[in-house]
Amino acid sequence: MEKTTPRRSFLEKSLKASVALAIGSSTMPAMAFENGNHKTSRTNLRTLPFGKYVSVEGTIFEKDGRTPLSNATVEVWHLSPGSETIGHQGELKTDAAGAYHMLTDIPNREFGKHHKIHFKVSRDGDSYTTELSFNGYGAYISGKHWEENRQLEDHLLFPTHETFLNKTTIQFNLTFNY
Repeated sequence: MEKTTPRRSFLEKSLKASVALAIGSSTMPAMAFENGNHKTSRTNLRTLPFGKYVSVEGTIFEKDGRTPLSNATVEVWHLSPGSETIGHQGELKTDAAGAYHMLTDIPNREFGKHHKIHFKVSRDGDSYTTELSFNGYGAYISGKHWEENRQLEDHLLFPTHETFLNKTTIQFNLTFNY
């Protein structure tokens, strides 16, 4: 007869491993703004050690929709969980391939609206602002974003959304339309 691990033992060990990962993966933002909000140049904006969080990644392209935009500054902000204030703010840079990646807590949402994360992309004195909306079923772009980013192919323009356990991963690409 084969020896198997009892289900309770498996669940107990899985829970312990999940808690260890959750505690070790959270960081506090490094610098506070004058208004009490936080901004960090790190890619992890999480302030909660447990709970749901979102990973947003993508590529920023030049106006042509094909050439990656390297070394651009990407500012992000959103409502803090359980709050009506914008307490989550961050700033990061795109790499040589125009890619960016960030982790953050699931934003609070305004009544009747989806969760939103705002993006401002800047380089050489020019900037472009847009937003990403999402809920438990998918990620969405605004009509304005669609109009300004149509040069991207459909597989790049429309965000993808995937949730597993407490992590939501969103692929969000855009063009630098200044």
